[in-house]
Amino acid sequence: MPDEPTLERADEVADLKAAALFHSLIKSHPFMDGTKRTALAAALFFLERCGYSIPTPLPLDPVVKFCVSLAEENLRIAQGEKLQPRSIPEIAAWFQTLLIR
Repeated sequence: MPDEPTLERADEVADLKAAALFHSLIKSHPFMDGTKRTALAAALFFLERCGYSIPTPLPLDPVVKFCVSLAEENLRIAQGEKLQPRSIPEIAAWFQTLLIR
């Protein structure tokens, strides 16, 4: 029998879904310009709809560095850099550092 849903588990699922959305948009790079901004906005919108509060203003430098580093992972690996790509749970944990619950 599957585990009973709990609020804590629902939060974890929301975090992972937001991280997967963010990762998918950044890695697929669907736009010529604005992909990272769109990925961040989509994930934050999803998390806000799930009950999280988004701090304003966001800490700009760490957010930009994280988004750029995630977007550049494949390029850096292709250039021979020994790099472990971030996982969805790692991205979800990063979002947790930004959010207010």
